Amino acid sequence: MRAPGTQPSVVISLIGYRGSGKSAVGAALAARLHCPFIDTDQRVESAAGRTIARFSPRTAKPSSGGIESAALAAALVELMRPAACPAEKPY
Repeated sequence: MRAPGTQPSVVISLIGYRGSGKSAVGAALAARLHCPFIDTDQRVESAAGRTIARFSPRTAKPSSGGIESAALAAALVELMRPAACPAEKPY
């Protein structure tokens, strides 16, 4: 078990093609590990004001404007806070 007030020992990040199931796997994994799940696509969509699917084929993805990188950086900072995953549990 992790001592109260310490950082999590690991942060898991899933990467892959659009529609490959990262959000579904991430949510299931977080539930199993009793830790938070952050879907950066939701944050990107909020920042961009449109869905990922509505990005033009020319830009293909939101990374061109740094939105995706900013969403990931914010998520990592949030997850590294001591209270992010309250206690490691046996699985």
